[in-house]
Amino acid sequence: MHNYKKLFGCLVFLFTEMYVYNGFAIGFHMPNGMRPNISVSQKPPMHNWYQNPVDVVTNNLQLTAMLPSISFAIVDVASGELTKRFIHMRNGFVEKDHSLWIHGYGKKLNLDNSVKASMMMGGADFGYDVLMYADANNIFVMGPVAGYTYTGDIETRNRIDANANATIKTSNVGLYGAWVSNSGWFANISGRMFFTSMGATLDDSSSFNHNGKYMASILELGHEWSHELDTFSQLTFDVIGSFHHLYGFKSSFGTDDYGDFEYHDVHGIKGGLYGVMAHEIANANLDFISRPFFRAGLLLEMDGVMRMRSATESYENNFGGIMGEIAIGYELKKDWNKHMFFNLSYSLGRVIKDTSVNMGLRYNF
Repeated sequence: MHNYKKLFGCLVFLFTEMYVYNGFAIGFHMPNGMRPNISVSQKPPMHNWYQNPVDVVTNNLQLTAMLPSISFAIVDVASGELTKRFIHMRNGFVEKDHSLWIHGYGKKLNLDNSVKASMMMGGADFGYDVLMYADANNIFVMGPVAGYTYTGDIETRNRIDANANATIKTSNVGLYGAWVSNSGWFANISGRMFFTSMGATLDDSSSFNHNGKYMASILELGHEWSHELDTFSQLTFDVIGSFHHLYGFKSSFGTDDYGDFEYHDVHGIKGGLYGVMAHEIANANLDFISRPFFRAGLLLEMDGVMRMRSATESYENNFGGIMGEIAIGYELKKDWNKHMFFNLSYSLGRVIKDTSVNMGLRYNF
């Protein structure tokens, strides 16, 4: 029996191991697709850099091609910040015809798909609310928005041994609108153009710059329910359906070491559902409102992809998947003119992990 055990062990070893000679795999195929079945006559294709880890040039080529896709993730995250501002905008909506506002945020962002990356991100959006229509049951506000984001300390690598450092500067401009009804229904819409400028240096001292242009749009529809606790206190609960679309225009960049690259297919579509629960406490004149809140949501990136090509190769970076988000925060309406908010949030998805702090101020006049 002991000899049979030895024989069985040898068979298992032979079935699951592969011998490698001069960078080529020969021998036996591993089960369940754990390793590729490559014969002596086959050379690993250039874009499958993970099959040929000793090829530093191939690894750096792959990383160079995929690095600008980080801009896609940054624009995706930055465009979503406006949805947080919409939530705070409705509370004590617009007591006067005009409002100036600022919404700032800081983030620790991590990505994990074709490249792994970690970075620090800070930015702010500025806007001007104009009361366009108001009656006993409805309010409609619209206005311009502009913003700037700086993302630094970007440390990134592919799955083997190519590394790079980068910075990305992002600016945006656009329009938004918001409608609120006394029935509890509300809707938000926005459209913005984002412009990115990236500078990157690889560990082989090669460097490049990439400029991108994106169009981001958001449509939200929701309903709020309230339960009165006493004369000046109530619980509110919002349910919000959200649709996001992101489109990247064609862009190209050149490198001294690896030739020219072109991003030719860049787009993203995602839908989500959020819930917001808050406890509002007001005074008799309603010129003071305190509002701690909790928000939770789920987003599905149904189609998020960046495709690029060089003279000889094609690459793809996919951002699809599910992302969950939770946040806690506090809003304060100090008087008829000033409204402030602060929150902490954490998002986790298949590709993106986002830890952020947000704060904002609106001044009515």
